[in-house]
Amino acid sequence: MDKKILSIIIPVYNVQEYIEECLESALNQNVENYEIICVNDGSTDDSLKILQRYSETHKKIKVIDQKNKGLSGARNTGFNSSTGKFIMFLDSDDYLKENSLKELIRKISEENLEILAYNYINYYKVNNQKIEDRKISVDKFMTGIEYYKEMSVDKSCPMSWLNIYKREFLEKNDLYFLEGIVHEDVEFMVRLLPKVEKMKYMNEAIYYYRRREGSIMTEDKYNPNKKYSFEKIIETCEKELLKTKDLKLKTIIESRISASTFSILKEELKEKVLRKNEKRLTLSYLEKKRTIINKTSSKKLKLVSNSSITFFSLIFILLMEYKFKKMIIK
Repeated sequence: MDKKILSIIIPVYNVQEYIEECLESALNQNVENYEIICVNDGSTDDSLKILQRYSETHKKIKVIDQKNKGLSGARNTGFNSSTGKFIMFLDSDDYLKENSLKELIRKISEENLEILAYNYINYYKVNNQKIEDRKISVDKFMTGIEYYKEMSVDKSCPMSWLNIYKREFLEKNDLYFLEGIVHEDVEFMVRLLPKVEKMKYMNEAIYYYRRREGSIMTEDKYNPNKKYSFEKIIETCEKELLKTKDLKLKTIIESRISASTFSILKEELKEKVLRKNEKRLTLSYLEKKRTIINKTSSKKLKLVSNSSITFFSLIFILLMEYKFKKMIIK
């Protein structure tokens, strides 16, 4: 098998409007001997046709067509089909900075890093771009836990697409994406970062993250899979809590549990509204109270889901149930 220096894994689902820009950005790189693995995850638009057209003229592009398995399943398929010494994940509605990957590969290779993290640009449809001003130590050797702590201070959430990985590290730790859930990056990074012994962060913006309506990250309509997904995130977080003695990391993971518990509540309330003449729930009040879950530090209680949550958060949940009928708009 002809092994490559880098594999860029692109899961593809109904993105005919954006996929060409994504592919062009992956092709316009100053790297030799790399591959672009595109996994068509059951698209119903012309995404597959576009992929096939590109693969006919660009040998770097390999197309895999599969029945819909979700983002995690597509990423796992791409990883299992890849040969690269290093791995990157690129979502099909996003794109990369031109000629930016050579320096990433040089740095992760020469410094023998397990992962190398980088910055990104928020890209909005209205042609408004914003480079994230992240207060994270630049070019400093860190463990994954130290990086997680700095991300927490920076109020950032670690994402799988913000890193280049050493393949050996992923395989040694059996790090695959949990299939069948949404918000898979939260679950994945909670498992991954505590295992990282050597990494760095570089502040160069490599990745363009597109903010668009209709994506998994922006939709707020009821999704029956979301509740299950947040329950799985809580389950993973609780397992990681048992493994660590680091008090700061415990606090960070507990905040993830609280946030996921909050999200489960939101989904349950949305479901109730759908059952009541499909009227929509006004969630603005609920969103404003998110800080209660993350900022209070009173003693913890246990919900039926076995997730940790503060006393005041529980009171808030009971109040929300009481006020539920008043929060339905016509």
